[in-house]
Amino acid sequence: MDDILYDESEQKRCKKIKRLDSSVLLHAVVNGYNWDDGPEAMIVAFENPACATITLFDLYERMDADYWLEMDEEEIAESEERKRWRMLAMQLKEKLADE
Repeated sequence: MDDILYDESEQKRCKKIKRLDSSVLLHAVVNGYNWDDGPEAMIVAFENPACATITLFDLYERMDADYWLEMDEEEIAESEERKRWRMLAMQLKEKLADE
């Protein structure tokens, strides 16, 4: 896990998360993620087919998705990163509603 979580390269970190085929390891990545590192790794985790429903719920809570969903459009438009967080929050909410 440390190899994934502490990799300095976001691109390498995302590549490693994409290759995970264990829902348990993917859950551990979500739980150990440094949220200051941006949304990309968590977007990859969300898109990973091994991502279990419980991990999606955990991801929703840990990223404080409600915060991103309630933020006004002007604030979201201020940065690309905020747009990515909002997009992830919306996708999570939609997918969890289907579960």
